[in-house]
Amino acid sequence: MSEAKFVPLVDTASGTSDGFRNWAEPVAGASASPADPYALGLAEGQLLAEAAFAEERRRLLVLVAAANALQPIEPEAVRTLICEAVNRLVREIVGATPVDADHLHRQVEEASELAGTTGTARVLRLSPQDVALLEGAGIKLPIVPDAALTPGTLRVETDGCTVEHGRDVQLEALSLQLGLAEERP
Repeated sequence: MSEAKFVPLVDTASGTSDGFRNWAEPVAGASASPADPYALGLAEGQLLAEAAFAEERRRLLVLVAAANALQPIEPEAVRTLICEAVNRLVREIVGATPVDADHLHRQVEEASELAGTTGTARVLRLSPQDVALLEGAGIKLPIVPDAALTPGTLRVETDGCTVEHGRDVQLEALSLQLGLAEERP
């Protein structure tokens, strides 16, 4: 491993304030190789270690500079972004899913039971597309098409209460849980 041009260090190392050792420059007049092969190997090993340390330090400084370039992101902004993305994706998926007539019929029965016998004038409001799905289903409530309701959503109205069920209600609950909407009074 020794090179013919190798000049060993003859001075001792001096410590610096940051804990690194500075080695003196090789003596200009010392061109003869030392008589001790151990000293020659030690000096050569020291040079290799210094070169490896310098490269490692350079890489560490590049890494520190890259880490300092990162800017912290406000957690509230990240939360809002994630919530809006989830809400939008769920709405797109729900909007693309066709309404199942059997499921809608079960929802109507459940909403009718919830409304119970409260009030006298009970009416079922559905989107016009859903009215066609429930024809001949034996629903005892008068069905009123309501274009304001999205497919898959229903509303049972009585004198004493209103019961909503379906996609819009579930999407509104999701928005509330994500913190994107405020609860209705």
